[in-house]
Amino acid sequence: MASVPQSGAYVPEKAAPNAILTSKTRTGDLSPYAQKLAVEFFVWLASLVTAGATGDFGRVVQSCTSSCQYVIVVGVISFLLVSLILWLNYLCEVNRLSRQGWYSHKFEMQLLVLLVLWWTPGVAVLSSRRANTLNISSGTGIVFGWLAFFGSIYAVYKAYHSLKEEEHRQAGLAIADHDVEIASDH
Repeated sequence: MASVPQSGAYVPEKAAPNAILTSKTRTGDLSPYAQKLAVEFFVWLASLVTAGATGDFGRVVQSCTSSCQYVIVVGVISFLLVSLILWLNYLCEVNRLSRQGWYSHKFEMQLLVLLVLWWTPGVAVLSSRRANTLNISSGTGIVFGWLAFFGSIYAVYKAYHSLKEEEHRQAGLAIADHDVEIASDH
């Protein structure tokens, strides 16, 4: 888009710098990548709350069955996996790790699918009728377990969205490079 000053001369607008938090300037929308990071942080927090609430509940009732211990393990491993994913994203942002290498958007999406598969039996144990009779976790642990599960599903969706956006951006850059080559040949 260009602006036309009062003199009538054509003045092109400056290109917006690349930003992690916005897809377009002044729209107020977060980019799919930023949304993915926010959801991953939410899952990270929900995993921690689930493990902590379940462990605390087991301490209060002075009984933590194998199902209770399993839910704690699900929460802790989920917390550690999402911590790793967030750390790798940070390394990509500070240019210490390349998305063109082994930690691509596709690999990150596969890790998040693994997280969904990890939470599936976790929420099944948390919500089973047996869990209610054995007092596996408090209501907080159950709610945050489900939030971590649904957050994991949404994180996969956002990872896919950010993968497709990156592919589209790369295709646009390739077309622009091709146009520059054609222009320089003439």
